[in-house]
Amino acid sequence: YHWDLESAQDQSGRALPSFTALAPKTAVRLNFSAGSQPGQQLVSTKICNNLGGSYQLDGDKISIGNMISTQMACADNRVMQLEQAVGAQLPRAQSVRIAQDANPQSMVLTFSDGSRWNLKAVPTNATKYGNAGETIFLEVGPQTKPCSAGVMRTQCLQVREVRYDGAGRKSTTGEWGNFYGNIEGYQHEPGIRNVLRVKRYT
Repeated sequence: YHWDLESAQDQSGRALPSFTALAPKTAVRLNFSAGSQPGQQLVSTKICNNLGGSYQLDGDKISIGNMISTQMACADNRVMQLEQAVGAQLPRAQSVRIAQDANPQSMVLTFSDGSRWNLKAVPTNATKYGNAGETIFLEVGPQTKPCSAGVMRTQCLQVREVRYDGAGRKSTTGEWGNFYGNIEGYQHEPGIRNVLRVKRYT
C-alpha cells in the first residue's frame, strides 16, 4: 500500500495544518519497501524531490534514518517548505500502529515530540491489479488527434511502443496509434514529444 497523510496533530491533539495545507494537489504519501537484508528497508516520498531513508521495525517501535533527497529546485516555495518539514520530521518517528480492521486500513505514526500523523492505506497498482505489471517504453507524439471512444468523439494521444537492446540502443519501433485514456502521472504538452517508461497492468 501507499500511505497518504490525512491529518497531523501535536502532542495536545491540536491540528498541525502545515503538513496538509497543500493537499490534495500536493499530498504527503509514504511508501515502505522491505528489502531482504538489514538496512534495505526504505521509506520514501516524492513531494517535489525524491526523498528517502532506511527504517527499522521492532514490534511497534520504528526508527527512520536521516532522509536523503535529490536536489531539484521546486517551482513553488510552499512545496519546498513542506518537503523540508517532512524530511526533518520523519527521522523523529518512534512508534507505528496499523489498524487493519479499518476500511481503508489506517496507520498512526507517533514522533519523539509527541506529535502524530494519521495516514490511510491506498492500494498500489500491483495490489489493485493483482500482478507486478510490465515495464514498457511508449513514445508519445507531439499532437493529439481526433478519435472515437464508443459514441463519444475526443482527442487521443498518439503513441507507439519502443524497444531497446541490452546496450540501451533503440532496436524496434512500433506503429503509431490512438491511446484511449490517460497515463497516470503524465501531463501532455502540445508540441512536445516524449518517451515514457511506464508500468502496464492487465
